[in-house]
Amino acid sequence: MKMGAEELKDGQGDYSKINRADLNTVALGQWVTFKCMSNYNLGLRSIDRTQTDEYALMGNPRYFYPVNDISTSAPSKVADSALLNQGYNATVGQRQNFSAPNLPYIKDMFDNRVMFSNAQTYGNFQNAYRIFQSLDYQDIERQYGAIVKLLPWNSNLLCIFEHGVGILPVNEKALLSTQTGQSVHMYGAGVLQNQVTVINPDFGSI
Repeated sequence: MKMGAEELKDGQGDYSKINRADLNTVALGQWVTFKCMSNYNLGLRSIDRTQTDEYALMGNPRYFYPVNDISTSAPSKVADSALLNQGYNATVGQRQNFSAPNLPYIKDMFDNRVMFSNAQTYGNFQNAYRIFQSLDYQDIERQYGAIVKLLPWNSNLLCIFEHGVGILPVNEKALLSTQTGQSVHMYGAGVLQNQVTVINPDFGSI
């Protein structure tokens, strides 16, 4: 936009006709408008709504003067928008690269994981039942769906799946006889086992 010096020499020019690309568009002093070539077109400056967390907290996006009026209210105390013709100022192609392991799939469902606490020692003031180590867990097979509920059943756990009901042994042990006729108990490899003893493979819960 061009405005003659005679229109503004008395300070009575029409400031509403000034292009918003002119950063110093105030009713004080003087300014000069000139043409230039740049990847950033200031005339395409826009309101920034990309700050979603800030937008949700303050209730308004980042803006700038003179598009929006100056205000001293609390929601207006945000940074000015620096969004200049976003998407148009790139001179080369853009793409995002993500690193992924060389695996058939990445496991991200853990609805069959059962965690167990430390063993409680009699007479200890520390409640070991509230201490869970990061590696003290067992992933149960998903043949009957996800685990919906766990109930104590004697010294075992009653697992209610989406499509079945089974028993998960805890500290499983077997009674074996030696060559001398004595009986010994053989414990399993861990606190919980991957396999369950199925009671009903047809009915479960959701």
